[in-house]
Amino acid sequence: MMKRKYLMLIIIASLLTAKGFAQATEIKVKAITDNIFKVWYDRSNYTTNMLVSVGEDGLLLVDTGQEEESALLKEKILEKWGQMPTLIINTHEHRDHTGGNHQFKGAMIIGHRLVRERLQGGSYAFEEFPEYSLPNILMEEEMTIHFNGEEIQMNLIPGAHDDNDITVWFKKSNIVCIGDLAYKQNFPSLSENTGTALMFPEVVDKMIELLPHEAVFVAGHYDDLNLADMLEFKKVVVETIDLVKTEFEKGKTKEEMLEMGLIDNYKHYANGYVSLDEWIETIIIAIDGIPFKKMIYDPIYRTYKTDGIDAAIKKYYDIKNNHADEYQLDYAYQVSIGIQLAQKGKHEEAIKFYHLELKEYPTSDFAYYTYFVLGNSLFELNKKKEALEAYKKGLELKPGNKTLTDKIKELEAEI
Repeated sequence: MMKRKYLMLIIIASLLTAKGFAQATEIKVKAITDNIFKVWYDRSNYTTNMLVSVGEDGLLLVDTGQEEESALLKEKILEKWGQMPTLIINTHEHRDHTGGNHQFKGAMIIGHRLVRERLQGGSYAFEEFPEYSLPNILMEEEMTIHFNGEEIQMNLIPGAHDDNDITVWFKKSNIVCIGDLAYKQNFPSLSENTGTALMFPEVVDKMIELLPHEAVFVAGHYDDLNLADMLEFKKVVVETIDLVKTEFEKGKTKEEMLEMGLIDNYKHYANGYVSLDEWIETIIIAIDGIPFKKMIYDPIYRTYKTDGIDAAIKKYYDIKNNHADEYQLDYAYQVSIGIQLAQKGKHEEAIKFYHLELKEYPTSDFAYYTYFVLGNSLFELNKKKEALEAYKKGLELKPGNKTLTDKIKELEAEI
């Protein structure tokens, strides 16, 4: 049975600074109309997009990006418009759309009821979203508001990417924020415990039915779409699903499908953070109906808060040894906890989870990155020789990686 790794990769991708470790250093702004602006930043192999409406009612911000770029986002908003958001709309729960909420204390936040619920646990537990950064106007059905002279309609479109996705339609301007429901010439991402690849064609049909065909569709990542782009996205998803399903029913594995170049004609859709490999795996999981086990975050977080970091590590082993049939156990969970602790400046605690990851999965696909973040935390603790050693071990696993190479050169010159 295929292991369910795709969700972990999405969690990690949203925590990490992309596959090349590139964190954005600039927030860009483009006017779409006189008072609606696309705001985005580039993480080398994908962009993260937001929308700003400015007018007599104040500033409305759709999505807030990743935590790492949130200070830059706040700075750009104040520089460009001289005011903080009055209202925020989160298109869904993922941290690359909600990670900057905390920068805008005092704003009202609209989101699906499940967004508020999810941000308080699961893979978000160690991030400890403050109360004011959670949605406080909760959707369970279509909602319409009037702001800055626009009628803004929000529709629930769950099932494919996640179970709490909404679209945000500025009716006067004919602009629609669609979150991660479709991408221009890129395979979709999804939460495989609350979404499924098989639903994307239906979701695109629903958007086309509900929304104006001449609209500008602003996706959460990559370029904007028009109707033709939406239809092409659906066509590629349908065709690749059919191809994978046919071979899977013949007993072919993912590796065999890759070797035979099954979907190589769609390589141009694998330029972002979803590869051919990952998209095939996602389709197989959806077809096979593999049950999703619980994630380990909540019990480990509860133990961490009550009994400390060492008890949290012991809790991991308790889960592994006594409850493996209940919980998803695989690489990347441990390093993601470490990253969240490091983002809060808790580097010594983060290092313990990095070491746990490397002990359990020393040669995983993310081992090289674990050495990178381990090196970063060691550097922050002024343990430069140990940091250099960690970077070198990472480079051994990922020869030629530019970020690791640059880190090694910088430290060697400094020590």
